[in-house]
Amino acid sequence: MTMADGHGRDTGWEACVPSFPKLLVQVGASLHATLIIDSLGRILRMDHLLASLAGWGDGAGFEGRAFDEVLHRLPWLTQALHTALTGREAVCEGGAPERRLRALVLPVFEDGGLCLGACVRLSACEPERAESGQARDKLEQMVSLLSATFDSITDAVLVVSSNRRLIAFNKRFQRLWGLSDELLRGDPDHEKSLAFAMAQVKDPERFTARILEMYEAPEKEGVDIVELRDGRILERTTLPQWMGGTIIGRVWSYRDITAERRARLEQERAFAAEQHAREQMEESLALLDTFLNNAPIGLGFVDRELRFIRLNDALAALHGKSRHEEVGRTLHELSPRVAATVEPLLRQVLDTGEPIIGFDTALEVPPTPGQLRHWRVSYYPVRTTSGKLMGVGAVVVELTAERHAQVERERLLREAHEAIQIRDDFLSIASHELKTPLTPLKLHLRLLEQRCASSQPLSPQLARKALAQVDRLSGVISDMLDSSRIQAGLLELEREPLSLQELVRGAVADFRPHCPEHPLEYEECARRLVVRGDKGRLAQVLANLLENARKYSPLKGPIRVTLAQRGAEALVSVADRGIGIPVDQQAHLFERFFRARNAPISGFGGLGLGLYICRHVVERHGGHIWVESEPGHGSTFRFTLPVED
Repeated sequence: MTMADGHGRDTGWEACVPSFPKLLVQVGASLHATLIIDSLGRILRMDHLLASLAGWGDGAGFEGRAFDEVLHRLPWLTQALHTALTGREAVCEGGAPERRLRALVLPVFEDGGLCLGACVRLSACEPERAESGQARDKLEQMVSLLSATFDSITDAVLVVSSNRRLIAFNKRFQRLWGLSDELLRGDPDHEKSLAFAMAQVKDPERFTARILEMYEAPEKEGVDIVELRDGRILERTTLPQWMGGTIIGRVWSYRDITAERRARLEQERAFAAEQHAREQMEESLALLDTFLNNAPIGLGFVDRELRFIRLNDALAALHGKSRHEEVGRTLHELSPRVAATVEPLLRQVLDTGEPIIGFDTALEVPPTPGQLRHWRVSYYPVRTTSGKLMGVGAVVVELTAERHAQVERERLLREAHEAIQIRDDFLSIASHELKTPLTPLKLHLRLLEQRCASSQPLSPQLARKALAQVDRLSGVISDMLDSSRIQAGLLELEREPLSLQELVRGAVADFRPHCPEHPLEYEECARRLVVRGDKGRLAQVLANLLENARKYSPLKGPIRVTLAQRGAEALVSVADRGIGIPVDQQAHLFERFFRARNAPISGFGGLGLGLYICRHVVERHGGHIWVESEPGHGSTFRFTLPVED
């Protein structure tokens, strides 16, 4: 059968378009194909009979056109063509009832296993004839066609019957396994061929087990890889052979994928190496960029003209600029004040070629004017591989926070020493305050004991003196207990309405016998002032202030107590003309254990708890206490209390 172009002119197969594979054309010619298409579905040649069936008249051109477009009226044929392009042969029938056609569609492969396209051979579906000659001719023709197709495919194919006899194989199979004609002559034995193949594979046991597995499950399909001892790699595919609904054997196909696998592995290795190199480069660049631009220290590079070539944000921020603004500019242009200190150091490195490491300096920089900040800088000469000096690299570390932390540590250390000193002073004072009343108390008790033993009359004065020392000792202990209660939040107040005039008068009257050498003056307002408070604790505050006024007035000056009203508050003042209190000590006067430095232990007793207790009691009553004093001119202690209407 000859082929016709779109104009109905017969043309030889050799006149094919050069862009189509030659092997595809040759196979089509040997099969006397009605239609040839390439792997992309483009028509290479089409018989005029098929063109007529597809509804095309003379003059239509088909070469290079898609078969789906040209044969859209023959869906039974296009479907078979799609199947063939996937690598599987197909047989289909179609056409008008009075002119049924059968199409045999065969895929064509190159040596590497790539599908080049498909060839179609059409034949009429004729009624059955009794003549055996015609049937035999057709059968021989079909066998010839199948044999040519069988030998043209690139896969090595073997067909084995259900009783494991070799039924058919192509030349590719014989060449692939190196099977001799003698071994395959006549009725070849499957076991001998298998034994011959097992000697060539790397893993004979696995190779055989796979075959047996497929024979034990006749309907099973499978694909696996077989590696040969000579280094070749085969892809093995197996399918059951059906006749009607019965499995009559098994088809094995082997494809040599060695070059493909090696090319793929080499491509994967090359790709992996390229990818790894790219990732390493990107990682290095990312690390460098991250390190430079996000480092908490200033990093930069200047050339021999002292112009910035590269710097990070941390260094640029010291000049009040961004790094993009500073590139190409000198430090003097950016910050003349900083340049006055830094540029001589940079020039020293350029002149000597020696680094300057760990140079500490303190500067004011543009972002924080008026604030002295501390830095530790290092400058390094930067050279090429040939040793040429290119410029200077700078590393700038800010130490301001560390310096502030150092100052804070020194302050805390001083305070710790002061606290230790206060503790030692307190222990010394406490020992003194506790021991002081015990000595005369012991003396008075001894005198009382001696008089009792000698039957002498007992003097009431001795008992009073002993009781006075007991009261003093009790007061020291009470102050210590009150301080502990205050620290623990357990100091309780029993509040009741109180006349402040009566409270102050009573405190002054109780104190008067204890200071006969000090004139004691008292002045109160005419309006009755009532507060709600704890009578005992408020009396304790007044007694403490009066005792301090007496104790710190060694020249026996007057003590003046004043009660007045100031708005909604009552104001109580206790003034003396004693030694006074240094100005820098007054803020700490109401702290626990604090004693002014001009009140030595030897001359003035006390634990430093009285004013601390006074402040707490007054504040618990809603008031406020403070001192007004000048060294050498006495002190005035004042406190306020809210007055009830």
